[in-house]
Amino acid sequence: MRLRLITTFAPAVLVLSAIAASPAQADAADVTGGRVSVPSVVTTTARCTKVPVSWDLSALEADVSWKLALTSDVGGSIAAGGTGPGKGSDTVQWCQADKPGTFHVTGTLQVNDVNQEPVAADDISLTFTTRRMTTKATIRIGDGTPKVEQGTNVRGCVTVGAKRRAGRAVVVEYRWIKSKKWSRIATAATGPTGCYTQAVAATGTGTYLIRVRVPGDSISKTGLSKVIRIKVHA
Repeated sequence: MRLRLITTFAPAVLVLSAIAASPAQADAADVTGGRVSVPSVVTTTARCTKVPVSWDLSALEADVSWKLALTSDVGGSIAAGGTGPGKGSDTVQWCQADKPGTFHVTGTLQVNDVNQEPVAADDISLTFTTRRMTTKATIRIGDGTPKVEQGTNVRGCVTVGAKRRAGRAVVVEYRWIKSKKWSRIATAATGPTGCYTQAVAATGTGTYLIRVRVPGDSISKTGLSKVIRIKVHA
């Protein structure tokens, strides 16, 4: 006695993403009276995510010049300079090949007087952690008490981060009420609106549990829907 696949709807759609970052800040040393920072946590909402690095040199004297030189251990560097107080920002790029984890931006902030003689310098060491987005899936079933061999639709939507996602694989799974093992019925995919539809039918009577699982990837975690109970009768 098991469930079987009736049909699958699996349109392939390109997924577009945006940037998201935690507002928490990690700071450099403060010898020069300047502040250089990077978000402490960055959510990897794209295959390559630009991590913002900002600086606030409002405390510098008007007649001093400064030079900022930074390098990231995930590739890329930042070079900036100017005279007197100021603010600015740039980015370093994290890509999925680096895998979510902890990364660093290091360098120096050098301040010179009007004669270009060194006045002060900061050694900068910043740390940021990248994390994968959470994945959520909803599930609804057309008929919770179908007859044997009667088809019923399983449908729902997938949200990754804060957005509905098209083109995400959705695995429809079931298990008999007295079993602990989940089995796959079929794999569907979300359409342009981030939702899916999958028709299934039971080959025998009994009580079953159904859920959907959205496999994770390098930028998003695995997502599970709630579990729905269906009772199949003759």
